[in-house]
Amino acid sequence: MVSDDIVAGINGENPIEIPKSFTKDEIPVGHSQTPKRYVLFRWTHLHTAKHDMPAYLPDRTIELLIDSNYVKAHEPSQVIPSA
Repeated sequence: MVSDDIVAGINGENPIEIPKSFTKDEIPVGHSQTPKRYVLFRWTHLHTAKHDMPAYLPDRTIELLIDSNYVKAHEPSQVIPSA
């Protein structure tokens, strides 16, 4: 277990403290589960968000998962209403 980690967005914005986290040597997740920019093209109201999403880098490993029960990590920085 690790305590008092701080994580931030890809450019270092919006840092938040994660009070308690658990470590594993390997995370059983695949790149097919990683969101990609082309998915945003399916919804016209999200076209502007594609510029904010980092490029998909298939050579990178997935080293951190933040569970959906940690609400603070999932607060939207912007809400884009549907059409």
